[in-house]
Amino acid sequence: MTVILVGASGEVVRGTRLLALDRHGQSMEIGENNIVIDEPIPGRPVIESGDYRQSEWAGATFSPDGKTLFVNIQTPGITFAIAGPWETVASGQHSS
Repeated sequence: MTVILVGASGEVVRGTRLLALDRHGQSMEIGENNIVIDEPIPGRPVIESGDYRQSEWAGATFSPDGKTLFVNIQTPGITFAIAGPWETVASGQHSS
């Protein structure tokens, strides 16, 4: 699947990356199917170790305060809560 997004200012974004909208309605690239889980974190719910890069991402949305990004992987059905700092991602000052 190829995603084509045209923003309010006319910018065109193409690709297969995971996009999200920030709390101001601006689009931002947040992932590129690069999740690998090496081992579970003690005391946390267990997610099976594995390479999830071929899994399909779905449903990226921020919490109302903009501090947490929730994303889903369809198979095996996992929701991730990812903490920022999102200001550097939105400003384009992050490293790839």
